[in-house]
Amino acid sequence: MVWPDSVLKLCHFHIMQSVWRWLWDSKHEIAKADRQVLMGEFRKVLYAQTEVLAAQLFDDAVKSATDHEYSRYPLL
Repeated sequence: MVWPDSVLKLCHFHIMQSVWRWLWDSKHEIAKADRQVLMGEFRKVLYAQTEVLAAQLFDDAVKSATDHEYSRYPLL
């Protein structure tokens, strides 16, 4: 209501920080060895140069063996 023409933009750093914290939260039971793999997959999607590439990288990440081990991982 106050800023009707505003555009919400998210900072890549804060998005990555949020995912990293989620991965390290013990209640999600993500193995230490898998945290970097999952983070790398997410990073590729976030920094894709086109929407088409982002969609392809997302599909690849969702189909990866590591993602399938964690049903509560945010990408799924």
